[in-house]
Amino acid sequence: QRMDQFEFVLVLVSIIIGLALTELLSVLARILRKELDGGLLHSLWMLHVGVMLVQQFWSRWVVASKPDWSFTDLAVFLLPALLAFLAASLLSPSGDGEITDIDQSFVERRRSFFAVMILLMGTYSLEDRVLHGGHALWVDGTRLAIALLFLWAAVSAKRRVQLTVAVVTTVVMCVFAFGWTRSLSFLSTIG
Repeated sequence: QRMDQFEFVLVLVSIIIGLALTELLSVLARILRKELDGGLLHSLWMLHVGVMLVQQFWSRWVVASKPDWSFTDLAVFLLPALLAFLAASLLSPSGDGEITDIDQSFVERRRSFFAVMILLMGTYSLEDRVLHGGHALWVDGTRLAIALLFLWAAVSAKRRVQLTVAVVTTVVMCVFAFGWTRSLSFLSTIG
């Protein structure tokens, strides 16, 4: 049986998300092998990005019945996965030097990470408009609030700010992901 267009584009997204998860798991393996000392802040961001990656893959099924795909649709469909891969890669400390404090290393390199995360918030809204025809206004409001928190974390190197943004946004991401699961399960029972 032939693949439909959704299955075809999902393969590429799956590879990208799989590579991003590999980045996170590689860092976790380095921590477990005691090559790196884990830190609370870095661990929270790894959890956040890990949940985001799995939720991204899970949410792709909403467009499974889309009959026709343009190049624009494909590009908008791929962009969040590509940015999420960059976010996961930026959480991976380079192997060049000895990292004594993974949290401090993250704070020193935080601007690139948060720039990618801010772009992701905008990309999610773009994807909703292009592939889904829009969504509720509160979703964009939530994404804007999260983007502003990311901006705050990009500007401030204070540990309290970094931890606050990490905890708040990770909790929001987890609540959203688990709520999305219930919504998708409900939709599959009626359609």
